[in-house]
Amino acid sequence: MAKKQPNTQGANIILLNRESVLLQLRDNIPNISYPDYWALPGGKTEDRETPEQTAIRELEEECGYKMSNPLFVMKKTITKDDGTKVDASVFTEKYDQIQPIKCLEGQEMKFIPLRELPNLKLVPWQRQVIQKMISKTAL
Repeated sequence: MAKKQPNTQGANIILLNRESVLLQLRDNIPNISYPDYWALPGGKTEDRETPEQTAIRELEEECGYKMSNPLFVMKKTITKDDGTKVDASVFTEKYDQIQPIKCLEGQEMKFIPLRELPNLKLVPWQRQVIQKMISKTAL
């Protein structure tokens, strides 16, 4: 019997700015997961990183922002569009209004008003996570 491979580990970040959330427009490359979709910043865990360390590193790599107090929201096992299973840890933090947000990965990185999310081409499982978090949190 073949040994079951463990799920990939990763982290995503919900960075809030008043009534908006930071999203990245993913590259439009056919061989990546959810090309040309809006998504939460995040990525795979490297070496022996904790989920929190992954979240901090990924956000800094993708937009230059250094989180100071990431709060754990939830862990969710998702199946990506290519069939890969990922145990995604989701963290949140309120934007400090000081550090500039840059687009260092993807096509675009910007705060998008929550009211615009229903009409946005957003990674489906991330839409659910954002809505769940917002329904529990007063912004």
